[in-house]
Amino acid sequence: MSEKPKLSIIIPIYNAERYLERCMDSICAQTMTDYEVLLVDDGSTDRSAAICDEYERRDSRVRAIHKPNGGAGSARNAGIEAARGAYLAFPDADDWFDPKMYETMYQTAVEGDFDLVLCGLDYYRQTADGLQFDFAVPCPVAAFWTAEACRENFPAFFPNRTTVMFNPPWNKLYKKSVIDRYGLRFTNLRRAQDAVFNLDFYDRTESVAGVPETFYHYMANTEQDTQRKFPKNMIDIVIAYQSHLIDRVRSWGIYRDAAKMQFDSGYVNQIYETVQLYGNPNWNLSCRGKRQYIQSALNRPELESFLPTATVYPELSERYEQLLHKQYRRIVRTHRIEVFKAAVRRCKPLIGLYRKLRGPDR
Repeated sequence: MSEKPKLSIIIPIYNAERYLERCMDSICAQTMTDYEVLLVDDGSTDRSAAICDEYERRDSRVRAIHKPNGGAGSARNAGIEAARGAYLAFPDADDWFDPKMYETMYQTAVEGDFDLVLCGLDYYRQTADGLQFDFAVPCPVAAFWTAEACRENFPAFFPNRTTVMFNPPWNKLYKKSVIDRYGLRFTNLRRAQDAVFNLDFYDRTESVAGVPETFYHYMANTEQDTQRKFPKNMIDIVIAYQSHLIDRVRSWGIYRDAAKMQFDSGYVNQIYETVQLYGNPNWNLSCRGKRQYIQSALNRPELESFLPTATVYPELSERYEQLLHKQYRRIVRTHRIEVFKAAVRRCKPLIGLYRKLRGPDR
């Protein structure tokens, strides 16, 4: 490895012994070889620390960093402090990548002198039947070389009206000089710290490019794992981030027309889904606690200010009306129906019976 590698790959690790070797094997298989890997063990209690040390002994490009548990944001920050590469990447320890991912993205970055490069990604889920493909999110083919152009075209990085392209750090290369120049770091938020970092970085970006290939393979959490990760103040986190997002795009002068509808719809959808967390089994709320959680969320002054002027896509109109008019009972009834439908879809005997009663397709 050179003194100044082309790329620093920073991986936050907490109790990832089940997947870390797969992640590292996909890094070692990269066609690009001039990189360093910073394995930041964030106070793991399983064998992750030992696995990090073993890879460090095995490969001179790998460095193991051990620190007390502080969350993924603090682990990535420790990696930033130690990184020597011209560009930084932040994959997760339970994911894996196409062998050409970093070579393609780095070449794109260098040839166009881009501050930020994004690629497509696809989602997998671990099921009882094994690893299964869920869906793909190709990145728009794009190249912008001024701050104004980057900001005007910011909505393009929300394909299919979702945040999974822009918000996470896994599918991106960041120019380290931009991070150093502005002292950018990840926050300590339990959720959305990635999205806040990306917004802050994009605000300083003067050039960005997208490559369409779905190079990054993301392992989605199981429903149970996801539920365990939601803190009870999730509504505060969502409101803080969405308000930050809208304030930022308003400052860029793009919060208008189609873009306004796009970002308002994202805000409404995330608030609605967060309100529905009242049923999270890990919170173990009583009936009264569930009602108080929903009513407290619906009465937030930030929502009372935002919702009356929001514009949303037609398919979100029902959710929007329920939030705007604080229709507690309709939200609960809709959620119960959705839970029931999801349970039916997961129940193979019921699906088989339904198909038998329906008869052959015509």
